[in-house]
Amino acid sequence: DEKGLGYNISHSQYTMVLYLLQHHHEVIERDRLLSILEYDGIGDSSQHRLDVHISRLRNLLGGNDTKSNYIKTIRQVGYMFTADCVEF
Repeated sequence: DEKGLGYNISHSQYTMVLYLLQHHHEVIERDRLLSILEYDGIGDSSQHRLDVHISRLRNLLGGNDTKSNYIKTIRQVGYMFTADCVEF
């Protein structure tokens, strides 16, 4: 498990959720997330991998249902982490 979270997540998923947490309530464009994940290009394969990571993170954070979905899809743009975060 990454950083003692108690869950098995990939390095890419950890990097993505950390970035989303650091930029909560900001719309993060898909291209930006892809560059953070160091995916070459923005082809269908990379887009699909990003979607898979987001889906897995949603499941880890409480599922994909609307009430517990902390990662909101901003259609045609990207994603936003919607929960309030506290800095340590």
